[in-house]
Amino acid sequence: MLIACTLTQYRPKSDKSFSITFNTLELTKDQKTELDDLFQTHGIMYFKGQDKISKSEVDELDKIDLDLYDNKKTQSQRLRSVLYLNWQKDNKGFSEFKDYYAMETNRIIEHYKTKLE
Repeated sequence: MLIACTLTQYRPKSDKSFSITFNTLELTKDQKTELDDLFQTHGIMYFKGQDKISKSEVDELDKIDLDLYDNKKTQSQRLRSVLYLNWQKDNKGFSEFKDYYAMETNRIIEHYKTKLE
């Protein structure tokens, strides 16, 4: 979907990602339908300032393999998120998540190192 828009807001999130807000001009009925169909899907965003997008840029965007982005988080991001939730339930005496994370990941590493012997 290619539409003109204005970047109106961006906010950093605790997981180092960003929440980004764009405003558009009035959309046609077809554009609204397409936007509804795209809701909660994973894709690629390309934002360019005042310059018009060139045909070669559109061609490059069409070449992107979206299979790379089927999972919203990498495996390491998923592990970190799960460990964070565990730390919130039982911090095992660690006041800082970074210390808990280091201890837990070392425990996991040591577990798998024993399987190599």
